[in-house]
Amino acid sequence: MGPEEAVGSFRTLDPSVQWAGRGAFLAALCATGVLERVQFGLRFLEARTWWASNGRDVLNASGFAALTGSAWLIGFSLPIALVLGATVLILVNALQSALRRRKGATWTSVALAVALGFPALVAPAQVDRVIRAALRILF
Repeated sequence: MGPEEAVGSFRTLDPSVQWAGRGAFLAALCATGVLERVQFGLRFLEARTWWASNGRDVLNASGFAALTGSAWLIGFSLPIALVLGATVLILVNALQSALRRRKGATWTSVALAVALGFPALVAPAQVDRVIRAALRILF
């Protein structure tokens, strides 16, 4: 089995399922923006409370699961949905330090997550092709 077969293919689903997936993905993007702000705040509690580090892990895992699952509902194969979910989560997480505790940081975080995931909402087949091309280059 070659790399292309291992990744699977983009599925054309019933439009109602795909639209439900898009709605779920948009909700997951918004939730990820909020959850990443919460986990950023927990970072400062890690030295004082034992549960803060585990809490951050749970928040990140929840965002990742929501992004991956909803991307799969849109029609992405599971490996591509994993790449998409991980990419959005890592980028939103990495930019939390730049937002710090500024006024409006949560809204900015949500807007950033939505902007990063927007292409998958409006042009999922094209995003699938781009991710596949990147994977071919990398592997």
